[in-house]
Amino acid sequence: MIIQRTGYVLLILCLMAPLFGPFSELFSAIIITLLIALGIKAGQHRRPWDPLKILGVIFIGYFTVLFTAGLISDASLWQTLDGLSPTSPVLILGLAGIFSNPEWLRVESRKIGNIATFSVYAMYLGALMLWQFQIDFQVLGKSLLHHASVNGRLRLFAVNALVFGAILITNCGLSFLGWSQKSLFGKALSLIAFFIGVAIVALWTEARGPFLAVGLLLVPIGLGTWLHVRSDKMLRPAILLITVALAGAGILLWPMAASAFERLINGLATFQDGQNYDQSVYWRLIMYTAAWDAFSDNWLFGYGPHARFTAIAAHFPSGINIVYSHAHNVFFNHAVSAGIFGLGAVLSVLLAPVVLAWKYAKKRFGSELYLASMLSLSMIGCGLSNVLLFHDLTAYFFATLSVIAAAALSHENNSTRS
Repeated sequence: MIIQRTGYVLLILCLMAPLFGPFSELFSAIIITLLIALGIKAGQHRRPWDPLKILGVIFIGYFTVLFTAGLISDASLWQTLDGLSPTSPVLILGLAGIFSNPEWLRVESRKIGNIATFSVYAMYLGALMLWQFQIDFQVLGKSLLHHASVNGRLRLFAVNALVFGAILITNCGLSFLGWSQKSLFGKALSLIAFFIGVAIVALWTEARGPFLAVGLLLVPIGLGTWLHVRSDKMLRPAILLITVALAGAGILLWPMAASAFERLINGLATFQDGQNYDQSVYWRLIMYTAAWDAFSDNWLFGYGPHARFTAIAAHFPSGINIVYSHAHNVFFNHAVSAGIFGLGAVLSVLLAPVVLAWKYAKKRFGSELYLASMLSLSMIGCGLSNVLLFHDLTAYFFATLSVIAAAALSHENNSTRS
C-alpha cells in the first residue's frame, strides 16, 4: 500500500530539509495530518502501548508543560501560542505517534543510512554548484545566494548556519546506519560522506557547536567500529589505511582550515577565560550567566515561552545590548521558559529515543540503538549552543527522526496492524 511508504517520504523531506527549506515542513505537515485522520478513523489510538505511542505521549506532554507555564505567567493566550509556535512540529508529530500505525512510518535502517548519505552529497553538490557558477535569482523576495550564503557561512535554506550544521552533522552520523548490510562501495560512500559533511560544518559553515558535537557522535560510531573490527579482521588494514589518508588530508587542508580552527580556538579560549577573544562566544557566556540568574529567581514555573529572552535580558550587565530571541542553549531556554518542569520536559524529549531503544530494541547493540543514540547525542550536543526545539526547522527535523526511530521499535509483538 502507498500509505506504508509514507515513512520514506517523510524521511526524505526531513533529511533534505536544508535543500527544500519550508516546503519540507509544509508537505510533511500535510502528510502527517492525513495520517492522523486515517489513524483516528481506524482507531489506532486504541492499539496497545508501543514505543511510537509512548513517544507521542512524551511529545504532547512536553508541549503541555510549556503551554501551562505560559498560562501561569502573565501572558495572554495569544502570547503563549506565539511563543510556542516554533515547537508546533513536536505537538503535531506527537499526535502522529498516538494516532498513526507504526507500519506507516517504519523505514529500514539501511535505507535510512543510504538516504542520509545521499542527502550529504546532494547538499554538498548543490552548494558547490551555486558557489562555482554563482547561480542567482529571486526567491521569496531575496536572492538565492543570499538565502544559501554560499559566499559566507553556508546554510542553504536552513535559515542560519547553526541549524544547517546540526542537520548536516546528524546526517553524517546516520550515514553509517546499516553498515554491515552495505557493499564495499556503499561503505566507502558513507565514509566519504561523513568526512565531507564534517569538513563543510567546520570549514564552510563554521558552526562550532555542531562541529564540537561530532565528539559525542564518535561514541556510537567508535563502538560500532570496534564491534565490527572484532568480528571482521579484514577491516583492520582498511582502518589503518583510512587513518593514514585522514592524516594526509589534514596536512593538505590545513592552510584553508587554519582560519576556521583559529576561530574555534579563540572561542574555546573565551569560554575558558571569560575574556572577549571571540564576541559570539563572549555574548553566549553573558547570556548563560543571565539565564542562570533568571532561572534562580523563578525556578519553579519560569516566565513562559513568550518571555524566554526578555527575562534573560533583564539580568544583563549594564551597557550590554544583545539582540536575540533566545539564549542559544536548549537547556537554559526551557529552564527560563518553564522552570524545573521545562527542564524535565526537554530532557524527556532529548532522551526518549535512546531510552525507548534500550528497552524495546530487538538487538542490544544493533542499528535501532545506534539510530536512537545518534539522535539523542546530536540533540544534546547541538542543543548546547543552539535553540533546537525553539526553532521550527530543527524541531521538525529531530521530532520526525525520533518518530521514525520509535516506529522501527514498534515490532509486531507490541503493536497491531490495520
